[in-house]
Amino acid sequence: MNKIDLDIQKAARYFSYSAYKEVVVRLFEQDKVTGPNQIPSLLESTKMSIQRMKKWDKIFKVSGEMLTHLNQLEDHWTWYMITEGWCGDASQILPVVAKIAGHTDRIELKLLLRDENTEIMGKYLTNGGMAIPVLVAVNNRTGEELPHWGPRPEGIKLRLENLKKESPEISKSELSKQLHLWYAKDKGISTQHDILQLVKQYMVPQKTELHKVS
Repeated sequence: MNKIDLDIQKAARYFSYSAYKEVVVRLFEQDKVTGPNQIPSLLESTKMSIQRMKKWDKIFKVSGEMLTHLNQLEDHWTWYMITEGWCGDASQILPVVAKIAGHTDRIELKLLLRDENTEIMGKYLTNGGMAIPVLVAVNNRTGEELPHWGPRPEGIKLRLENLKKESPEISKSELSKQLHLWYAKDKGISTQHDILQLVKQYMVPQKTELHKVS
């Protein structure tokens, strides 16, 4: 496959965070969801996602440490976020990422839908699966790309892995319930921590393993 076909800068379309939310809400009001799979479970997931995004938009606060590092950015970056409106993890993470990006003119956030861009998604698989959300950071000056982040913050991922080990017979619904309880208790701290580590890398690009965007 030609590398340009997988280039995240060649997506079918992009959304700002506000435009993305408008699309998700508009579709939901028509009893539809983003992507080709129009099934009741995804409609219910979308309902929950809309509620979560509204919640975190209101209450999440960017830390002082994060603001300090954002203010020190010299290069301009584009954050490409692969998502879908029904994705539970995305609804917990996107508001945090969007608010962080919104505090600096050095970062532009562009959202793209996974199922419109399956070839691009194929470059950012997790254990062979198309798990989302995925954040890809590209340096606008050099055209270089940092190793991608996602689909969950490290702290949440470790909790989930431990729960699976402790309770190997746990149901998918109970696992999802515990996952979102953790997100609620965490209040975006784990996501912000991980994103801060990415931002810190931007300060020392010569020490970071970067990948050239084709």
